[in-house]
Amino acid sequence: MIRANAMYWKAEAIYAQGQYEAALKQYRIFIFNPPSINSPLYNSAHYNLGYCHFKLEDYAEANTWFRKYLRNQKEAEVAKYNDALIRTGDGSLVLKEYDNALSFYGQAIDAKAKSSDYALFQTGIIRGIRGENNEKARIMDRLVNTYPRSIYAGAAYYEKGEALLSEGNFKGAEDIYRKVCRDYPNSEYARKSLLKTG
Repeated sequence: MIRANAMYWKAEAIYAQGQYEAALKQYRIFIFNPPSINSPLYNSAHYNLGYCHFKLEDYAEANTWFRKYLRNQKEAEVAKYNDALIRTGDGSLVLKEYDNALSFYGQAIDAKAKSSDYALFQTGIIRGIRGENNEKARIMDRLVNTYPRSIYAGAAYYEKGEALLSEGNFKGAEDIYRKVCRDYPNSEYARKSLLKTG
């Protein structure tokens, strides 16, 4: 077991140096080493393999490993588990698997994950991509009402304005854009909003 765990820690050290390809190979050596299955680090290696692939922008493979990690919730750390939900949502979004993305973001929101505001924001974006602009606006409202100090609040207001504009509610959109300019004057969304209001 000591030798197997040493393989894992070697992979961790390589990952920490940003050498994701090399870390990926080392995690795979650990995973496919038969004694490793009994290691308490075994499930964490699934999570870390997911991150290696995620960092290498291989989202399909990242999702495969994150899902393996998520299947074993009893051995998962709560913070990592919730993060894996969000990263699987992100991978699904990039792959345009919107139903899967909504499902994983929804699970993270329900679990009150640390990044639930981010998951809500991404959920709203997906609704907008699908042309469900009223739902997008509602979700962005939920985000700013639930997490008023969120780093995504300015973006959420701006995206709500975009949703209203798409639905032909020009006055409502203009009011939101002005709010973004007033309340988030140094944000990129203030500049974008200013362009919208002329």
